[in-house]
Amino acid sequence: VEAISRGKMVVEKVRPRLAPEIASFITRISAGARALKPEDVMAAFGEKAFLALTIDAHLMGIVGWQVENLVARCDDIFLDPALPVEEATRLLTEEIERASRDLQCEVSLVFLPSQSVRYEQAWRGLGYEPRTVQSLGVRAWQEAALETQSNGEIMLFKQLRKDRVLRPV
Repeated sequence: VEAISRGKMVVEKVRPRLAPEIASFITRISAGARALKPEDVMAAFGEKAFLALTIDAHLMGIVGWQVENLVARCDDIFLDPALPVEEATRLLTEEIERASRDLQCEVSLVFLPSQSVRYEQAWRGLGYEPRTVQSLGVRAWQEAALETQSNGEIMLFKQLRKDRVLRPV
């Protein structure tokens, strides 16, 4: 943990060539609950982008996210337990929100396993709030949430822009 606290956290977009490293990292961090092969990760690149959080070139966190219908969705979140959760979450979220705003996203949705209380507090500190699908109100937002949310996941919501995009961008 000492080396981790001294290194600088860097967030960068992940390239498909890192699929083997990502697969072994997710398998290790999830304690085998998500046992992935490099092919599984390569297939996921077809539908989402991945951000890596590294310290001194060591992979310490992975976040998978996608944008569709002006909704950013983040649902694959794997952070090394040695990381300071608030700082790691802030750095990853800032990058996701920056890219999402560039793509004119109206909202950002984060999906966390129900046992991720530490992560939930970090996102709440960044302006996200727990919501139900029904409470989102906008049909496109609800559809995106229903498409992504798994059983037992907590959905967190943050509006990225006040004005709705009512015509295709």
